[in-house]
Amino acid sequence: MSAGVVSRDTGSNAAISDVHNGQRYIFCSEPCREIFLREPERYAAHKDLVQRVLAGEAPGNLMGHAGRLLRTALRELGQGRARR
Repeated sequence: MSAGVVSRDTGSNAAISDVHNGQRYIFCSEPCREIFLREPERYAAHKDLVQRVLAGEAPGNLMGHAGRLLRTALRELGQGRARR
């Protein structure tokens, strides 16, 4: 449920998960988990990004945005290595 968050720390994962009716849900923070738990029926049918892409329901420009984000991240990673 998080948007626009990029972490370079690959050694840990701060995501919080919970199981509701046998389905595991992953949350970006404890407040997001608490919001879900107040009204799980409102969010239980939510499709994650992968499910929306596979169903053809993702925005048409999604791949363009993802490509730009990946190129930027790779460029920054390369610049970081060059400084070492």
